[in-house]
Amino acid sequence: MPALAIAHGPIARAAVFVAMLSLAAAGPASAQRTLSPIIELDAGVRTVDVVSSESSAGSASGFNLRVRALIPDAWRHVDVFVAAELAPFGLSNNREDENDPAFLYGVSIPLLAAKRTGGWLSIGLPVMGYYRYDPTGIESPRRRYVNDIMVEGTITLHLGQKMLSDLGAFWSTLDAYLYVDQPITKTIDPATLRVDRFRPAFVYGLSVPVAGSRDDR
Repeated sequence: MPALAIAHGPIARAAVFVAMLSLAAAGPASAQRTLSPIIELDAGVRTVDVVSSESSAGSASGFNLRVRALIPDAWRHVDVFVAAELAPFGLSNNREDENDPAFLYGVSIPLLAAKRTGGWLSIGLPVMGYYRYDPTGIESPRRRYVNDIMVEGTITLHLGQKMLSDLGAFWSTLDAYLYVDQPITKTIDPATLRVDRFRPAFVYGLSVPVAGSRDDR
């Protein structure tokens, strides 16, 4: 029975999800790339409950940090990544306690390459697992951390490369970004304790690589 319970637990589901993503990312040997992993730091703002919230308090925002390791795969059209995210000061509207770290893992699918926009803009669609703290305790009564499956639309403006390269190497790597996170699995609105299936969050700010070199696609 313990083995059966583990097989149906969140860790097992996460492992299966990662395995499926890894198989999907495998590509033909002829398309192999030799790029090294990239570590990026995103610093910006996370805003929630703009589109969908039954709470009278409305939307909330807070300073957000994300560290992401991007691992180029053999197939040029998919990259594997792992990341950690934190809003160290919580959110506005009396939600300062929402400052627990979250962990992300999945694959990033490029939809529009930077080279197709003259190096200005790129668009992607990461599909990922989102391991986060559940403040309600309802989604997983025995555990406070739960696994969500999430899609994230990303728009990246390569601001440094196009406008700040004269200021030096560091500034030339600076990107501006907008991420739109939408859970696929059901989530509970902590204000109303109801299931909310359309509850996108918006993350926006500046990004810079701290190790490795970005792909030129």
